[in-house]
Amino acid sequence: MSSKTVVGTSPERDLASAVGYATQGQVRDEALNLDGTVAPEWLDLFEALNRHGKEGLSAWRQSVARISRERGLAYRPGSIDESPEEGWTLDPLPLVVSPERWAGLEAGVAQRTRLFSAFLADLYGPRRTLKERLFPAEILLSHRGFLRALHNLTPGDGIIGLGLSAYDVARDSAGQTFVVNDRFDAPFGLGLALENRSVVNKVLPQLFGRCGVRRIGQFFMDWFDYLGRCAPTDSQAPQVVILDASEQGEDSEVGFLANYCGISRVHPSDLTVRDGRVWIKALNGLVPVDVIWKTMPGRDLDSLESENSMARGIAGVFESIRGRGVAVASHPGCEVLQAPGFYPYLSKICRVLLGEDLLIPPVATWWCGEPGALAHVSENLQSMVIKPAGHHSDFRTRYGSRLSSSELEELKAQITANPTKFVGQEELQVSTIPTSRPGGVVPRGAVLRMFGFLDQNDDAQIMPGGLARVSTAD
Repeated sequence: MSSKTVVGTSPERDLASAVGYATQGQVRDEALNLDGTVAPEWLDLFEALNRHGKEGLSAWRQSVARISRERGLAYRPGSIDESPEEGWTLDPLPLVVSPERWAGLEAGVAQRTRLFSAFLADLYGPRRTLKERLFPAEILLSHRGFLRALHNLTPGDGIIGLGLSAYDVARDSAGQTFVVNDRFDAPFGLGLALENRSVVNKVLPQLFGRCGVRRIGQFFMDWFDYLGRCAPTDSQAPQVVILDASEQGEDSEVGFLANYCGISRVHPSDLTVRDGRVWIKALNGLVPVDVIWKTMPGRDLDSLESENSMARGIAGVFESIRGRGVAVASHPGCEVLQAPGFYPYLSKICRVLLGEDLLIPPVATWWCGEPGALAHVSENLQSMVIKPAGHHSDFRTRYGSRLSSSELEELKAQITANPTKFVGQEELQVSTIPTSRPGGVVPRGAVLRMFGFLDQNDDAQIMPGGLARVSTAD
């Protein structure tokens, strides 16, 4: 019997053991098969790790860190994570996804984009889902991102719907894929994903070539082309701007996107509304704006109609949108779609709006406003993740497994006092991927953020890649 047929001495197993890489207990690892051999799509990476050794890995880490500093990448956008970590760094080891797995992810995210586009149109239009009680009304009506002022402002006829969307997906130990977060209102991470791809490609060009990595430049070209086609005027050269309310400099993610797409980066104070149109206040006069790609919360976009008295928006922009004087991506009222309270009801909503079964389910979620769900969450609080049912800033996410007995009792009392404000979610044992550390390669849990949008033909365009975020916990 040849050595290749003996599991204990297979070359694929030796590739992992040679770099000291192994799974963590019963946790699923994306790079290893159940028998400990390296999965086919990860073979090129492990061969490179074996060939270059720890010295090579250290050199990769140093090169990535240097380029990241030079390009201003040594930061973490606060909107990517509700609890940003200090010392965020770019890992030179990429997350590798097989063509077969990617096809499933792409189909699931494409369906989810179509679903939430239809859901958005319904919530600001006929509200069929609300009238048929497909979900509890409290989840919608109590959410600060549900903008009643935009009722009947539905996608189409010059009104952009979802625009660019982001989806955080993860796989558990059983191999089941779940969506853990949806982001529609100014999702961050797109520019960071592009920059990360370019940095790693610069450091490991041969590895990228052998792995046959799909290019993502066309996705950006399609997105920018879509924005131009959404212009309410017949201009041959529509004026598209990216709106940034942050105080970050030109090396920020938004600044990088503006430079990459060749469009102007503006702040709310740079814009004004006159005669139903939006204009840039330039040195040589007013310049008309056709399309705004916003990277700020939609609820603060119009300082006249915002419930936030401190909103730094553009006075009168909602009226300009209503009059088709400007197109804004994404729809200012899409933030409500991010509510975790909708998760228990998404499968039913999908069947009603699309006539399809949901391809990628959300992580198991219970809305505590229902007595049975409240009882289940209370009885299993130690294994639950507690989130607000509505806006993410209403309550800081708590992990029951990390709380003491007294903290669990305090949390239970808080939930019982206002059950409609909370959801409980199953805490996933997220699968791991190889990540680099000063001492070598170790497995760490990972969540992949994917990006997509619906074009003018209502076809979902999904970026062939994403932003993988890795846990720093041992």
